[in-house]
Order: sequence, then structure tokens, then C-alpha cells
Amino acid sequence: MRLLLFLALSQLVAANRYALADESPLAAPLMTIQRESATLTVSGSASSVAHIEIISATTSRLFPGETHTLDLQIGNGLPARWSLITEMALRTMANVHSGTVTVSASELEVTGYARDSLAWVSSLARLKTSIADTMRLKSHVRLINVDASLGELCIQLANAALREQKIEFVGNSPTLRTTAYHVLDELAELTTDCPSTTIWISVSDRGNTAAQDLVRQRGQSIAAYLSRIGLSENRRVVRRGSAAAGEFQISLNVQEKAPL
Repeated sequence: MRLLLFLALSQLVAANRYALADESPLAAPLMTIQRESATLTVSGSASSVAHIEIISATTSRLFPGETHTLDLQIGNGLPARWSLITEMALRTMANVHSGTVTVSASELEVTGYARDSLAWVSSLARLKTSIADTMRLKSHVRLINVDASLGELCIQLANAALREQKIEFVGNSPTLRTTAYHVLDELAELTTDCPSTTIWISVSDRGNTAAQDLVRQRGQSIAAYLSRIGLSENRRVVRRGSAAAGEFQISLNVQEKAPL
């Protein structure tokens, strides 16, 4: 999700990843609720005409002043307590300022950004008690507020991404694992939306020669990947840093040029 989406919302002060289930793929969705830029879209299956009317009324009550789009059909073989589950999913979305709720027969997943941590955790707890015992609940929600500057927001979003995902290499080599690509892609996208930022790759100058050579090569591998996906040279800097021997640190900084 691009940074422009939540500039209009507020700014991030902390990033929490509240995972309640494993990371297996989401099953085929029966309902999707998406909230973005004061527009709420609900699509999928309802249990009856009365259920559709409940969703419509709940949407109007919880999201006044926003544009509502309902694309619902009567479905068969829906999970037990489907009406309750979907209504609670809507109530949960009321505490997510930009994001998506996806509901399938076996699991419910919430992604996005929330501003009030207490309200968010409370709504998530209520949602967990409303879903069927056989359903899994996944949540990937970051917390935002209205006080941080654009630069601070960019940096803290980058830090959140780096906390959640590791940049790993193949064995004792400078070759990036493919699992590292996603977080580097996210950092590169943040620099696009935050024009005053630069990615710093700080490599250790400690340890023996072999350790220093390896970590320097790993830093160059990161820089090379960022170059391949289109990040210009003046937006990425490999520099000496204070990391432990044989290690590196990567960060987003509000500064066009890093001191060496």
C-alpha cells in the first residue's frame, strides 16, 4: 500500500504486528471489506436478503460521511453464525482507518492501519470471540497517529517493515535469499513516496578481514538489488557503521547524502 494512501489519515508512531495464526495462504474469500480514502466496499456472499439489509444499515451507522459500495449476493453453505461474523468484521473495520478484512469459511484476515491502539485491540478481541471455533484469525495492523512529520512517518514505516521481515542470505555467502526481496521492495517504494529519504546500508568495520569482506559484499548485494528495481544511486548509500562484527544495519534516513 503506497504512502499516499495514509498521508490523508495521520502518521505512524508505532508498528505492531498482531498475529493470531500461522502464515498459511488465505482460503477462497466469501466476503471482502475494504476501507480506503473514505470509501468502504463490501463484496461477497450474504445469507439472506435480511442479512444484506443488516450489512447496509450497519455500514451506514458505522461509516457516516463515507462512500459505501455493496456488492452482495445470496450464498449457500455459508459458515455458522455468518451474519454475526460479518457484522463483527464490519465493526472491526470501523477501527481500521485504511485496510481490508477478508473472510473465508476457515479464516478471517485483517490488514491495514489503526489509530487507537486500545480500541483496536478491544475490537479484535470481540471479533475473535464471535468467529467459529474452527476459524483462524490473522491480523497485520500497524498503529498510526496524527503527530509525526512525513519524514518520521517514512522512517517508522521502514523500521516496522524491517522488524517484521528479515533480510537473509544464502548460507555464508553474499547472495540474497528471495525472501529478502519483499522488504527491500517496500523500502524502495517508501523512498519513492518520501523524496527526502535515502536508504543507508551500514556495514561493520569490526572483526577479521574475512568477516569485513563478507558483510561489505552483502551490503553491495543489497545495493545491487535496489539498483535493479530502479532505485537511483543517490537514494542508496553503503557506509561504515557500528554494527557488530560481520553484521550490517539497514535504515531509511531523511537526508539526501550520508556521511562516510
